[in-house]
Amino acid sequence: MIVVVAILGILAAIAIPRLTGVTHTAEKNAHNTNVEMIESAVTLALADGKAIADIDSTEKLVDEGYLSNAPKTPLVIGETSKGADYTLTITANEGGGTINTHTITVTPGKID
Repeated sequence: MIVVVAILGILAAIAIPRLTGVTHTAEKNAHNTNVEMIESAVTLALADGKAIADIDSTEKLVDEGYLSNAPKTPLVIGETSKGADYTLTITANEGGGTINTHTITVTPGKID
C-alpha cells in the first residue's frame, strides 16, 4: 500500500508542473486571440465609417455591435492584472492618399 501511495506521489509530482505549463499556454493563446479579435473589430468599424471616438474602447465596440462582449485579460501581463480591460489607441495616419489608414494599438499587446 505504501508503495502505491509513493508511486502516485511521484506521478503527481511529474504531472502537476506540466499541467501548469499547459494552462499558461492556453491563457497566452486566449490573450493573443483577444488582441486579434479587438483589432479586427476596430478595422471593420473603421471600414464602416465609424469615427474613432465612437469605437475607442471595447465597451463601445460592444455597443456598436462589433464585439459580442468586452474581453478581459486572461492572465497577468506585466503590471496588468488578470481580468483587466484591454485599452485601445487608434491613430489616423497622414498618408495624403484617398485611402485612410490607421494604427491600432491594443494594450496589453500580443505576447510570445
